[in-house]
Amino acid sequence: MSLTRDELAARVRRMLSDYAMPASATETGDAVTTTWILPDRYIDPLSLKVYMTAGGMVNDVTGSTLYSFEPDNSAIAFTSRPDLDVVLDFTYTYTHWAEEDILWALQDAVYDLAPTFYVTTVLPITATGARRYVITDPSGEPPIYVRRVSVAEDSVTYERLSQASWRVERGELDEATLVFFEDVTGLIAVEYTMRAQPFAAAGDTLADLGLPQRCARSLVLYAAWTLIEQRMIPRMRSDTAVVSQGEGAVTPYMLLQHSARIKALLDLELQRQHMRPQTAIGI
Repeated sequence: MSLTRDELAARVRRMLSDYAMPASATETGDAVTTTWILPDRYIDPLSLKVYMTAGGMVNDVTGSTLYSFEPDNSAIAFTSRPDLDVVLDFTYTYTHWAEEDILWALQDAVYDLAPTFYVTTVLPITATGARRYVITDPSGEPPIYVRRVSVAEDSVTYERLSQASWRVERGELDEATLVFFEDVTGLIAVEYTMRAQPFAAAGDTLADLGLPQRCARSLVLYAAWTLIEQRMIPRMRSDTAVVSQGEGAVTPYMLLQHSARIKALLDLELQRQHMRPQTAIGI
């Protein structure tokens, strides 16, 4: 079964050891402040619990209209100022990477590792005189080869037809028409390049993008590697809180070691699957 976008994203998180971590914070009302910033970023809003303690009574106000939560900056804003000495307790889980970071890296992996690949469509042409045949052409790329297929008892042969004997007419975005200038019969194989489609929804699979299942591990490794190289290491120079997240400091050396390990695994996987960045994937 072809993996979905969200399943691939979950694998990228595992590759980065980015599991949901429990955390908590405590603040005290001063009858002035209405907004507090929690110490961690990328908090799961569904995991957030809010408790208000006053006069020894603990009130669970989770999900009420007493406050709002802004995930982009981990800010909790109360609709009215909590009274003096009211204790505010927050519990939640967080990750090191925002969901949009993971999805960005996966899409980047698709564009970098699989910009185009080859597809072969076989047209069973049986009626003499018919010269127009619809072919699926989602990328709008022109055919590479048009061949006549001859099938014998123990062999299959291909005869390449001259490009002067056919042309392609563009129609809708997902269709094109192959037009022959002379009558043809039998089996005709049309080989053309197809551009990988972007993820559009959480349930999109590799097959929806036009990619084979064997691409999955390469895409996951590439996404994890680019996140460390392009996002995490530069971020350490400007936002160490994101790196530590209350779990201890991560040094640049540690990140570089992890990045090198993922890159080595990626190189091995690309060789094993006969894939290379910026080249076509043969299916």
